Amino acid sequence: MQGKSTVMIAAIAAAALSAPAGATALASATTPLNIRSGPGPQYAIVGASPTRGEATIIGCIQGSLWCQVNYIGRQGWAYSEYLTARLSGRSLIVAEHLNDIAPPVTYQAPVETVGSGSPRRQSAAR
Repeated sequence: MQGKSTVMIAAIAAAALSAPAGATALASATTPLNIRSGPGPQYAIVGASPTRGEATIIGCIQGSLWCQVNYIGRQGWAYSEYLTARLSGRSLIVAEHLNDIAPPVTYQAPVETVGSGSPRRQSAAR
């Protein structure tokens, strides 16, 4: 009996660990959709979903229509106007139901190096 309990607990733990943290919904693209490196059209395209391609929504930025997604193993950002998700048996446009479909997330832009070449050295005051 204890062996079955151990196997059941191990199976539940494995399932929990295989799902992305905070993942709440599976979304489908309503059109061919770019997956970007950050939340905005100015960010590089890191992938593309075909129409009806499915991505897991990790979360969406409050006050924005951008959601962090995992699409075929690649994490990026998608515009929620072009995603639908099932909620209570209905297919809904994610942008219209952000609070119901996905937890809030934040985005921290990477620090960029200003200029090019090697850093300039300041000469000592004489």
